[in-house]
Amino acid sequence: MKIAIVTVYDSFVNYGSYLQAYGTKCFLEEQGHEVFFIRRMSDDAIFERLNSIAKINHRVSEGQSLRFLRQIKRNFEYKKELKYNRHRLEASKKDWKELKIIDKEELSSIGIDCVICGSDEIWNVHNKDVDMNFYTCGWIEGIPLIAYAISSGGAKAEELDETSKNSIMKFDKIFPRDENTEKLVRKIGKNTEGIVCDPTILLGKKSFSRIISKTNNYGKYMLVYSYVYTKKQKKMLRQYADERGLKIITPCITADFADEIIFTSALEFPELIKNAECMFTATFHGTIFGLMFANKLCCVPRVDKIKSLLVHCGAENLGIDEDCTYEDLKERMETPIDHNSIDIALEQLRKKSKDKLIEGIERVLYE
Repeated sequence: MKIAIVTVYDSFVNYGSYLQAYGTKCFLEEQGHEVFFIRRMSDDAIFERLNSIAKINHRVSEGQSLRFLRQIKRNFEYKKELKYNRHRLEASKKDWKELKIIDKEELSSIGIDCVICGSDEIWNVHNKDVDMNFYTCGWIEGIPLIAYAISSGGAKAEELDETSKNSIMKFDKIFPRDENTEKLVRKIGKNTEGIVCDPTILLGKKSFSRIISKTNNYGKYMLVYSYVYTKKQKKMLRQYADERGLKIITPCITADFADEIIFTSALEFPELIKNAECMFTATFHGTIFGLMFANKLCCVPRVDKIKSLLVHCGAENLGIDEDCTYEDLKERMETPIDHNSIDIALEQLRKKSKDKLIEGIERVLYE
């Protein structure tokens, strides 16, 4: 069967978006399907779009009084981010070669049997990089539609326009990734098939382990992976690393206190985690892969989906408050990880979601 996926596989400013797409692809291929990804825009357009977002993030608000030197610093940071985006793009192109990417005009000629939308927060109207018209698939006609592990982030139903709501109503099956999305879909008037796990969990630790090598080119290091850090966190992480003779490495997402910023393929992320002495993260996918592969892990559960994941895995002791002390961070980082219990918990999530998705595809196509 030929299945096309509509999701964010090409947002090269973090690893999570690609890895969830890769997870869905590999899982479906294991079930015997041929999998394609529908292109949203050209590589050049992706690059320009993310550069534009970087410009907005580094822009000084009108009317804000800033000293001349601060403005120079903002300009320098913006130019540096553009350079990093070029490195990210080149690394991402290696990953994209693993995918069969098609234009939406090719759906009929290829003979696509089903379209799966998701996962990631592609129904989140607050996300600057989300095109709701594209990701709600209202432009698809005559092909069964399934939304898997779809997320609207913190968006509410009343924030969606009528076009988006009507498009969501067209889906044959909707499997939300979180409670807020489930509530949003039901408020629109559409039933769901129950909450499922992220595709990275769906594919599972065993499958991701196959792409991990034992080669470590970075020596002894702490891996940090987060979008933002408080000044206090930077100081504590630096202290922890220095006391243990570790260098701090951050992949893809930059950190100004790191010893080294690297831009590797997203498929090397599990390997980077496995080879690290310890890991600090405040991201959802960073937490997922940390639970799978980290030797030591400390995470900040800033959002509910991270908190829920830690609770389900019985790993709340690996989480830390935003305003923790250095002693708290050190204690969490030194807490042994019960990988056996975590593996069992993740496998429970995987099996339940696996059965739901397989059954959902069969019902949509054969009933």
